Amino acid sequence: MYLKKLNQNEILFLLGLFTDTIGQYLIFIYFNDIEKLHNQEPIDFYHWLMIIGVLLLIPQIRNFPKSRRNYMSFPSLIFGIGLIIGMCVIDFVFWSLKDPVLKSQVTKHLINTPEIWIPFMSVSEKIFYFWIIYF
Repeated sequence: MYLKKLNQNEILFLLGLFTDTIGQYLIFIYFNDIEKLHNQEPIDFYHWLMIIGVLLLIPQIRNFPKSRRNYMSFPSLIFGIGLIIGMCVIDFVFWSLKDPVLKSQVTKHLINTPEIWIPFMSVSEKIFYFWIIYF
């Protein structure tokens, strides 16, 4: 079996996919135990893994083969990376709030603000993974 030697950007890309997948998997495991997810110490490891993972994807983007499909997937990937980072920042705010009343108020406010909730919490991952699934 022949495997070509990977360049640095390809290695970072694969490492980014792996790191993001680990972060997503850990969030999926603890999603039903939201308190355990929000009580991580000393930092919110799961969302940091996701941010690091998506940032490691960026260097390889410019090296994708030039095709019509990639011209459509490139903006989706960049836009999705921005939305994933925004979602993680919102989750960092949730993680940092230790007062349940304040956390509930912030949650209600964000849910009732569609300009924030819809792009960052509802569709961010769909846009990000669109390029993986369809291209």
